[in-house]
Amino acid sequence: MLDYVKGKLKYKERNRIVVEVFNDSLGIDVKVPDDWVAELNVGDTICVYLYMMVRESGIELYGFRDMRQREVFEDIISVPNVGPETAIRILAELSVDEFTHIVGSGNERMLASIRGVGPKKAERIIFHLRDKYKVPERRGDWDTAVEVLTNLGFERQKVWKVLQNIDWKDKDLEAVIKEALAKL
Repeated sequence: MLDYVKGKLKYKERNRIVVEVFNDSLGIDVKVPDDWVAELNVGDTICVYLYMMVRESGIELYGFRDMRQREVFEDIISVPNVGPETAIRILAELSVDEFTHIVGSGNERMLASIRGVGPKKAERIIFHLRDKYKVPERRGDWDTAVEVLTNLGFERQKVWKVLQNIDWKDKDLEAVIKEALAKL
């Protein structure tokens, strides 16, 4: 099995890249989330963490910017009737932190708003993965903290990371926001 590939980005399009390896003698075609493609430049040296899927029609490689994103992809495709194309679309729309929070908090509406997911698939994903991605019981406070900190101009993904690393026990919302501000 292939774990990752490191090489020069030879080609890119909407959700696909070609990574050139072995002194420009082999190009590996990899499907990746759209949002990452936009950040890449042809000619850059990149490292892509791979997931290999073998089907009757052939072998497909799916690529990710880090191992955590690949792990979440594997979790998503473990859900019955949810395939790799849907999983890639989800990860193009949401960061890993956003996805785990949405699933852990049971926010079907937000997940269903992603193209190709819909209400039934969102319900199925949440049913199968919710326990794995539990969020703090104070979900309303979490959402308020995210809103306050992003309104102050902080990037949503950074806010999510900081809030996940805060111990919420015995703290009111104001204390959590103050601690987050100190870490941002």
